[in-house]
Amino acid sequence: MGQQQRTHNRLGEPSAQDSPQIGVPTNTQTAAALDSESLSDPHEALRLIEHQSRRIGRMFNVFHWKFCLVWGLSWLVGYGVLGFATKAADGATPWWAWCVAAALLVASVALSVVIGIRGVPGYKSSAQQARHYAKQGAIYGWTWFAAFFFGMGGLSMFVNRFALADEATTILYNMISILLVGVLYMIGGALWNDLSQLIIGVWMIVIAFVLPMLGVIAGFFVMAFLGGGAMLLLALWAVTLGSRNASFAPLMGRR
Repeated sequence: MGQQQRTHNRLGEPSAQDSPQIGVPTNTQTAAALDSESLSDPHEALRLIEHQSRRIGRMFNVFHWKFCLVWGLSWLVGYGVLGFATKAADGATPWWAWCVAAALLVASVALSVVIGIRGVPGYKSSAQQARHYAKQGAIYGWTWFAAFFFGMGGLSMFVNRFALADEATTILYNMISILLVGVLYMIGGALWNDLSQLIIGVWMIVIAFVLPMLGVIAGFFVMAFLGGGAMLLLALWAVTLGSRNASFAPLMGRR
């Protein structure tokens, strides 16, 4: 009997074709062998992990919808109360309506901080990435607090110092409030490559531009229904269509 030629794989072990075989391998065995071979390459394994991370991220990374829900409800209720109360009082906004709106604003800021700290996207490929997103979310949440605390606080001092008329004060408060939200949403769109946040941020800034052309009551209703309503629609979209980021990925330069 002649000498049988033996071949070896890259680990120095005899190849499968030299081993005694009882029958032809099944498709399941072949697939398992291919999977084992591909995962033995660290680069291939890392590629598979990153691919799976992006796929799961598109399914569950709906981080910003919580901000939309909180602020949408706050604005819809708060500015709705201000609009209806002012209209019922023949143009004079009752003090209790301002208290309701202020309480909702404070609650929204506090919840934004909590959401930012705790709202880390679900699955990531490494602990380092998880820490990065946790820090990013915390900074974003505290940015909402700082923007409204110092922005609206500074505006209040400005109004008191120059003794602005009530109508001018109300319009100015509305403008600054919606302008801050618009800018913060645009920042969120840049951080998470999310075109939906960018769109609603631009929408808020457009409303801020239009507000000086409106009266106080009309301004309240615009803030409630066009501002708060837009945020609620985005929250509903995010919850029902969790793959929205995948749809916007090409527009934002993502792969």
